[in-house]
Amino acid sequence: MNNNILFYGVPGVGKTYITKELSNILNLPLIELDTLRGILQKGKKISDYPFLFYGTTEAYKYFGDPTEENIIKGLISVRKAMENTVKQSLDSLKSGSVTEGAFLDPRYSINYGTVILLVQEDEGRHRTQFFKNRKNTEENNRSFIVSRILQKYLIEESVKLGVQQFSSMDLEEIKKYIYE
Repeated sequence: MNNNILFYGVPGVGKTYITKELSNILNLPLIELDTLRGILQKGKKISDYPFLFYGTTEAYKYFGDPTEENIIKGLISVRKAMENTVKQSLDSLKSGSVTEGAFLDPRYSINYGTVILLVQEDEGRHRTQFFKNRKNTEENNRSFIVSRILQKYLIEESVKLGVQQFSSMDLEEIKKYIYE
């Protein structure tokens, strides 16, 4: 088993649930990469550093309407804005961890441990999970639609890179894969 396990995926697929469970089971610290965003934002203006402030489902706004192209450009821009700090954080891991972040880029993350894309292919289940802790507003509905488009991109990307995918409903399967 590799002691660094890194999870990524769109909002509402169960990253937080899975990573908390595995952190407890494996007795490894949990690192939530979203906490880095707050550190990077200090003393900066959104107008100068928009992708430190936009989440993965909002970053398209910098480029215009929520088209597939703008949504993907937004994700890539958030990844680039966070890359150096994420790498520094991952470099500092010595004894292993369970790490999660929606903007985690598997292209470099595979150098730090086992990378897993969490998905929820069933749109109805994803919607239920997505709105479990969110209000059903027009903005959140738009974010959900953006999440579905992003997930399609992430699945295609993970296939090209050989990154394993799991449904967030597959905790037992994830544990088996990690222990291989």
